[in-house]
Amino acid sequence: MPVLHNVTLMSITVPSQVLPMYEIYGFSSSSRQKSLSQADSGAIDDPTIRVMKKSAASVKSLPHYEDVCGIVIQNQFSPVVAFEKNGSLVEVQQDSHRNFFMTSVECEKQTNHECHGIDNSMYSSECVTVYEYRRAYVRAVGAKTNFVDGFIKVPVTCQCRLRRKGVRMLVNT
Repeated sequence: MPVLHNVTLMSITVPSQVLPMYEIYGFSSSSRQKSLSQADSGAIDDPTIRVMKKSAASVKSLPHYEDVCGIVIQNQFSPVVAFEKNGSLVEVQQDSHRNFFMTSVECEKQTNHECHGIDNSMYSSECVTVYEYRRAYVRAVGAKTNFVDGFIKVPVTCQCRLRRKGVRMLVNT
């Protein structure tokens, strides 16, 4: 006997246009699957499938979101010293001739902070700041030489890294 499935397809809001929403009730079978174009045109003649248009007002909105990792955003991040690609500490040119600045994003807590909302029994999680190298004019710290073109390491985002925990079996002895 076929299993009854309830499938809800969501609407997509496009500027100045709302596409219709559908709920399709029917039996799970490849021969009975119909496309949305058939559903929209009313061409579904299978008595086991009922198509209903839903208005956007009848659909509940999603609950308020929660951040997986807390972040700190600095709109005018302009470092005086930074690390170059080779790992050396350099001075970044910040004067009337050249001024390096950008918007930086870092994880709120810098050391081994677990991600919020992750199932800890299945995954180990960690909030990690991701860095990129950006072009800036630099020189060795304390040097009186001219600044030269280089790349400095800057924080650009925070992401949750997941690692699947191994399957653990409890053995009673």
